[in-house]
Amino acid sequence: MNLEIPIRLYEYEEQEGNVARILEECRRFKEERDTGRVKGVLMNLRASVKRDENLILPLMEAFKADATYGEALGVIREAMGYSFDPFNLVERPSFLSL
Repeated sequence: MNLEIPIRLYEYEEQEGNVARILEECRRFKEERDTGRVKGVLMNLRASVKRDENLILPLMEAFKADATYGEALGVIREAMGYSFDPFNLVERPSFLSL
């Protein structure tokens, strides 16, 4: 198993002037990734939580598959009986339908 995860860095000197560009890059990132693969690794993460297993490897696989931090944490919360987003600011991604 390859344990290295490439990290995408997004650096902006002036965040306020680049909001549209940042949002577009985020939208494009989510649009271009393999959502089937992301769903698979997130469901594996969910199953690991339910089995009370160590989550390090399933989390690494999720991030390698381009799952976001928020998606991974939302799946963990749901597996533990909580809502995807406890603040109700982010909707559960439609591709995660069980």
